[in-house]
Amino acid sequence: MIGSSGLSWKQAVAVRDHVRAREPFRLQDLARRMAATGGPVDQMDASFASLVPLWAWFVGFVLDGCPGIDPDDAMPSMLAKADMVPPDSPQWELARRYRPASVATEGIEHYLRLVWLRFDPPAHWDVYVTPRGARVPDDIHHSTGVVTSTGGFWDMSLVQSIKLSVIEDRMFARRPEALLEWAVRQEGWSTAPAQDRGPSVLVPLLDADLGPMPPAAAVSPVWDWPKEWWKARPAPLPAQPTVGEPMTLWRGRPDDLDEPARLAALPADEVARVLAAAGLVAEHGPIDGPGLLASADADGFVELAHPQETIQAQVIVADGAVRAVHVEPLAPSRAQWTALTSALRNLARTTGARLVRDDHME
Repeated sequence: MIGSSGLSWKQAVAVRDHVRAREPFRLQDLARRMAATGGPVDQMDASFASLVPLWAWFVGFVLDGCPGIDPDDAMPSMLAKADMVPPDSPQWELARRYRPASVATEGIEHYLRLVWLRFDPPAHWDVYVTPRGARVPDDIHHSTGVVTSTGGFWDMSLVQSIKLSVIEDRMFARRPEALLEWAVRQEGWSTAPAQDRGPSVLVPLLDADLGPMPPAAAVSPVWDWPKEWWKARPAPLPAQPTVGEPMTLWRGRPDDLDEPARLAALPADEVARVLAAAGLVAEHGPIDGPGLLASADADGFVELAHPQETIQAQVIVADGAVRAVHVEPLAPSRAQWTALTSALRNLARTTGARLVRDDHME
């Protein structure tokens, strides 16, 4: 990630200066990795539309193990040398799995600044400071991100979160549109602005002579922070209470949940309507009752989720009918979760079904 709440102003400025200095080198790394793996480097014109082929390539690159990035030497900018995991540590294999992708993602963070720079210049790296008078510091206080012409702030550390979702196979992160949708949500747009396509901004970097990498770019300031700082760093803001509990809707005896075909059928159209109203979609897009039945996998499961990964659901299908619906809160607002569970309760009431919290199933 780029920066973190809890940094002093001096530390935050050092991170910002490092990010500014490393940009041409990270972009060149991105260009060369794309070219070496047959990626769409010629399509990288810093348009919003280019984020789709970029992410499609990146997902494949990560799933292929980030070829060309040594997992033993990968060193993301915000990883301290003191935090390097020794080979005999139980966390060694996990570190080998995540660090190459973290290094590769840094190039995408810089490419996103070029996207914003093309759309609404100027756009530059700077430190975010919580507005004066705020009761508590924002979560991104003293983070480094892209400041737009209107004073808006793009917290690029969120891109690292999407990268983790790719590795962990979260439902939506591996779709080519995932990065573009993230950018659109950052601005509260319904769709990305239309732009004419232009020449690649990465192709010229393939053979560019950038000269020797300056120390400010080569060495992360984090490496010089004493190990004691990482132990004594300010605690993060208290996490907000989790909204909601996992719940299951079904009609029949509780014991029959282990044999879904023995449960009474639920109306597929009504189930699909309720889930769609909550913003849940299948991996291939919106779904209706017949589509819900047709998309069940070999085990009779249909996975759905909200594109912003706030809620996920699993519909259980057996013998051509919907038998049960399981919903789970990930990070919904209270209003979002209440709307879904109220609709499910209404459905339970009209169909003679039950909606029960998972911890009350016994």
